Amino acid sequence: MENNWLKHISFSGLIIIFQILVFNNLDINASIIPFIYPVIIISASRSSNRSLLLIVGFFIGILIDMFSNTGGAHAMASTLLAFFQPYLLSSMGPSDSNSDKIKPSIYSLGLNNYMVFALILIFAHHLVVFLVEMFTFSSIGMTLLRIVSSSLASLLLILLLQFIFVRKEK
Repeated sequence: MENNWLKHISFSGLIIIFQILVFNNLDINASIIPFIYPVIIISASRSSNRSLLLIVGFFIGILIDMFSNTGGAHAMASTLLAFFQPYLLSSMGPSDSNSDKIKPSIYSLGLNNYMVFALILIFAHHLVVFLVEMFTFSSIGMTLLRIVSSSLASLLLILLLQFIFVRKEK
């Protein structure tokens, strides 16, 4: 059990550092800003303490905000993500007696279900981040383009992380 916690904390730390040092400074296009840190919250198991998940989501968001100069947009979006993740997981995940211990992944949910699950959460996260960051509807077309393109880029990167780091349960 301790080994799992240690592994999860170190993986989360690496994801956050990689987000701050690489993806926050990545200049692909003005409309594509990939965020990979939501995978930390998306990957929480159904049996995770919901209050703790909200607190962790908030602090991850604040940490990203401090290095992104976004004034709380990531904290708000990550907290929202942490709030909706368990509900969406229970509606989309397996419902057998052992399903509480399962962490959402491409192997536990299946590729299609995981893509839908992750895309809904990523899109909601990006919607909040970009709308709060812009705080105006004057350039709503560009904002919607950023939301959609960044959501798709983030989904592709998160799927890549899943294929590289997540192993099939035996």
